[in-house]
Amino acid sequence: MKALIREKNVVRKNLKRVDLAICLCYPSTYRVSIASYSTHLIYLLLNSRDDVACERSVYALDEDEYRRGGQRNPRSIESQTPLNRFHVLAFSIHYEKDVVNVLRMLKRAGIPLRRDVRVKNGGPIVIAGGPVVIENPRPLEDFVDAFLIGEIEPVFNEVVDKLKDAIDARDPSYLADLPYMYVPGYSTKVRRVFATNLDEAPHPTQQIMPLDDRYLLFGRSFLLEISRGCGWGCRFCLSGYVYRPPRHRSLSLLIDVLEEVSEEEGLEKVALISPTLLDYPDLDELLKHICEERKFKISTPSMRADLLSEEVLELLVKGGQTTITLAPETANPRIGRYIGKLIPSDELVQVCELLRRYRVRKLKLYYMIGLPTESLEDVVSIASQVKLIREVYGGSVVLNVTPFIPKPHTPFQWFKPASLQYLEHAIDVLRRNVTDVELRIFSPRDALIEALICRSGPELGRILEYIVVNEIPNTLRGWLRACSELGVNMWDLVYRKYSLDEELPWDIIEGVPSKKFLIEEFYRAERGESVLKCNGHCSTCDICCLAR
Repeated sequence: MKALIREKNVVRKNLKRVDLAICLCYPSTYRVSIASYSTHLIYLLLNSRDDVACERSVYALDEDEYRRGGQRNPRSIESQTPLNRFHVLAFSIHYEKDVVNVLRMLKRAGIPLRRDVRVKNGGPIVIAGGPVVIENPRPLEDFVDAFLIGEIEPVFNEVVDKLKDAIDARDPSYLADLPYMYVPGYSTKVRRVFATNLDEAPHPTQQIMPLDDRYLLFGRSFLLEISRGCGWGCRFCLSGYVYRPPRHRSLSLLIDVLEEVSEEEGLEKVALISPTLLDYPDLDELLKHICEERKFKISTPSMRADLLSEEVLELLVKGGQTTITLAPETANPRIGRYIGKLIPSDELVQVCELLRRYRVRKLKLYYMIGLPTESLEDVVSIASQVKLIREVYGGSVVLNVTPFIPKPHTPFQWFKPASLQYLEHAIDVLRRNVTDVELRIFSPRDALIEALICRSGPELGRILEYIVVNEIPNTLRGWLRACSELGVNMWDLVYRKYSLDEELPWDIIEGVPSKKFLIEEFYRAERGESVLKCNGHCSTCDICCLAR
């Protein structure tokens, strides 16, 4: 049977002639899945084994189908095989609201939602990984057989071998033997696993490329991961804590990876993947190689304004970069110190002058609202700072505003999110005070759903199941309806404030910053002290101690 989408660099194997048939499931759109480095990495790793065949499936093939509620009969992209014919379904979950889509995909594939029913009656083993799983797997533990906590590269062969044992025995509990796999009902603690040396971790060079450009989020780009983990320690940021320590690939390794990229692929640019691009020690040399020797355009993620040099900007412009993204987060220095990301206004202005001089066409800015200790006056100061930036820069400005969500494993995990009333008032203040700028606002209603999901425990399972079984929309109104019909006060769950000495649902995870360290950072924020940065060679947060 022909593929759902025409692509290059796909792997085709006979599912009946391998020991393990795995479907890598992305609970969002195809376009988002193909823009994720992890999709290409996991696909490469699994298909590198002769005894494994890995195909892919998504919740929706395009945005229109997503708005209509996703695929009604989810099948694999490569061979249109129904999901219930695979031995294993491996979900890669990157956004909290997508947990609903995980269950919708199971239900529409005719697979029992609950893991205990699948064990009794048969069905694929369901595993999950990704950022949402690393932060807190507990809301999905009634439905997922096993969660991989961490990074796949160091352990994928071990995981595959255990999956084969589990399939043969029809018993997912075999996976509980692995210290980094959280198996509900069998595991009490789980240890995050990560690649200590990125040069030893495979990098996909033959990346999947759809032939139809409408499926491309970043154009015809090659995804190049140059580093992983962040050492800055911004107190609100999940990735700054659960992906510690910061690790870089060597320049020589990255050049070797790029040498394997065929000019016949029709690639136009290299998209650099890094949580802290400007911390990469050989960035100038890498950019020169990409734009001068390989003649590729360059695409970069968000950068710290206080680290962007003229030398780097000149190379980015030479590499065809027309948009620069900066994330000041707040315009108030007091809040900047509190959250651990203080970007002085004068440094921001200097960067904007540079952007103007180098004729960068567009500037994207990211700010947060609803941060701890914030007032509406602080929101007004965002508008004032953006106005100043617009005047100095002179080009097109896009202002992205996101409500603060307290994330597990961060010093701010004990806070509750700002009220919907406050967030909507703050947004109204911005709309009235920001002019000559494109304003993009992440829905505060969606943000509160995300806060509910990431800060809950297994008790959320019955609400998730009710939403999926009854085809209730994955909206705030839908969640309120489901909770009301179940006799649950949703706002009590959304706005719960945890105490410092309370056992938290995600405390089962080890190999992340210790609770003692997070409490110390919580109090450092209260005292207005700077964050303790991670250099990967200390014992401050205990991660490197555990790794050793």
